[in-house]
Amino acid sequence: MGSPCLLLGFEYLALQFHNAEVKPCSVDEKKRYELLGESVREVGILLLVFGPLETLLRSGNVKTIDWLIAFVLAVFGFILIAVGVSMGGET
Repeated sequence: MGSPCLLLGFEYLALQFHNAEVKPCSVDEKKRYELLGESVREVGILLLVFGPLETLLRSGNVKTIDWLIAFVLAVFGFILIAVGVSMGGET
């Protein structure tokens, strides 16, 4: 069971969200494409960093297939970073 303060905080946020007005937001096509590029780039960075790390630290003894999987994940991460940057996701 959570603390009463935390629960009251969530109830307050839910009430504020429920009472909020929904205003339509228009994002132009170029901005949407840039946001998609930024997201793809960030996924690539996460995959590049944490993919091989998780693969190599998963078991105690590292086999050749683990190194191959880590290499493939790193290459795919670099590809996603390159695609994200080419989409205009650089900040």
